[in-house]
Amino acid sequence: MRSVTPVVEKHYKLVLWFLPKLAKFPRDQRFLLADRIEVILLDILELLIEAVYSKEKRNILEKANLRLDQLRFMVRIAKDMKYISLKGYDYFCQLVLEVGRMIGGWKKSRNPDVQGHQERPNVGGGPVGPVSSLDRETSRVNSEGLPEGVSKRGAESSLGQEGKKPGQGQKRSVCAGKRGGNWSNDASNSCVSNRSNAANVNSDRNNNYGFRACRTSAMLAKISVKTRIYANKGTRINANKVEGMMKSIRNIYNKVISKENLYRAAYMAARGRKYRRTTADFSFCLEEEIQQLREELLMKTYRHGRYKLFTIRDPKVREIAAAPFRDKVVHHAVHDVIEPLIDKSFIYDSYACRKGKGTHKAVDRAQEFLRANRYCFHGDVKKYFPSIDHGILKGLLRRRIADRDTLWLLEDVINSAVGLLAGLPVSRFAGLPIGSLTSQFFANLYLNELDYYIKFDLRARYYLRYMDDFLIFHNSKEWIKEVKIKIRQFLKERLALVLHEGKSQVFRSEDGIKFLGFRLYKDYRRLATDNVRRFKRRLRRFAYLLKDGKISAREIRDSIQCWRVHAEYANTAGLRKGIAEKIEPAGLIGRR
Repeated sequence: MRSVTPVVEKHYKLVLWFLPKLAKFPRDQRFLLADRIEVILLDILELLIEAVYSKEKRNILEKANLRLDQLRFMVRIAKDMKYISLKGYDYFCQLVLEVGRMIGGWKKSRNPDVQGHQERPNVGGGPVGPVSSLDRETSRVNSEGLPEGVSKRGAESSLGQEGKKPGQGQKRSVCAGKRGGNWSNDASNSCVSNRSNAANVNSDRNNNYGFRACRTSAMLAKISVKTRIYANKGTRINANKVEGMMKSIRNIYNKVISKENLYRAAYMAARGRKYRRTTADFSFCLEEEIQQLREELLMKTYRHGRYKLFTIRDPKVREIAAAPFRDKVVHHAVHDVIEPLIDKSFIYDSYACRKGKGTHKAVDRAQEFLRANRYCFHGDVKKYFPSIDHGILKGLLRRRIADRDTLWLLEDVINSAVGLLAGLPVSRFAGLPIGSLTSQFFANLYLNELDYYIKFDLRARYYLRYMDDFLIFHNSKEWIKEVKIKIRQFLKERLALVLHEGKSQVFRSEDGIKFLGFRLYKDYRRLATDNVRRFKRRLRRFAYLLKDGKISAREIRDSIQCWRVHAEYANTAGLRKGIAEKIEPAGLIGRR
């Protein structure tokens, strides 16, 4: 007798749990809604059993998936009419979600032509399987029909000794041997195993325990494209660390939509805006709002709301998009789960919107690099947030996240910005709203590709980035100019971005550089002139607002105190003393 397929067992469990509840429906609905639900439940079970024995599994699984969607809405009607409890409906949603995942995975496994994959060539008689689009960089072949960088002699050695059945006890490698190994060995010195001479234990040949194993294609698949290319070229990389950082994220959707996470997200979203009307309305019916939001996320009926647009003009004109409060809760819920996992893959010297980083640490690091080099390239991306390409961003997320439900939610958040920003062609889906938590995270992830390119490809030792502002330091002005050309080309071809030519310039370190509101020199730093000018203008505006009763003295004191703390990170003792003498008689400044 054939063993029971897991998806059949899971749905069978759902049927056993639900049938007794249908008998408790009101008499007028027992032969209408309850009967329809019972028929759909049994139909799905029959279709899944039929798919186990049928050769045409895909069509049957599609029918089962359709019936599962019908079941979701039928049970939702029963919940809204209070025929089943919220606790029972929650349990039903979890079971249906698991069944839907299993059906989707089963259907995908029966389709060899999945988008973004191609059949792997059967080299050396080894096992044949799909190759990801990320492996195409390492799948190029030379004139001898072998992968680039692999010699004929190395390929023969890695495929095993002559006369052995091809593909037996071996794996294909995409890289040639490295120094330290004796290539006169056969299967024993293959670059595909960390266990030296595993296939030739009883041989009289040299075991070659000093051989340094290469990365296998399975290992390289876990590393980003750029890092993998360097592994093939023989660059020494901490493979264990990189593989750990680039491991696909799986099975996190239940954590994202858990009640504990949603309540925490609601608390975080309400900080600083508790007394606004939308926040107060949500908080007044917090339990019902969280339950409704969770049901929508479980059933995938959640749709992002419309943004409210407004403009700020300090320090420059920007259009800010504010999401509805319930959507901010979703932003925090998904961000708080995936951000710690993806943050591990960011380079150390990326300072924007990260815990333990920030503006002042970026300034400290920049001044440290400034002291060690003669020249600096200050790069800036032109209109960065409105130019982020949705297709490229979704591809970066798919490369790191293997949870389809989480990807669905993230893509819905990204798609909510379509048509939001003016001035872009209709055919191009680009742009993220400024002011959203997820937008900051997406923007940081987007330019992480540039970080890897500059650090690993261009070998820039002194490099740091704060969102779309980045600095590269070096002692050779010619090298920096060449790097600028390569970065401009990379941004245009790989990320669909444009380098701001007016702001992206090369400076001498002794002349100082302007970065994040500071003017940095080797031995000291000053506040940028426009920063001081804006603060003095704000003080004059405070005087008028205080006179008209539109602002309190305490609010003015808090604003001044924040600026004073920020100014202390520069050599501004004289400036702070002069401003304090002017405003202290009004009692608007506290003691420090």
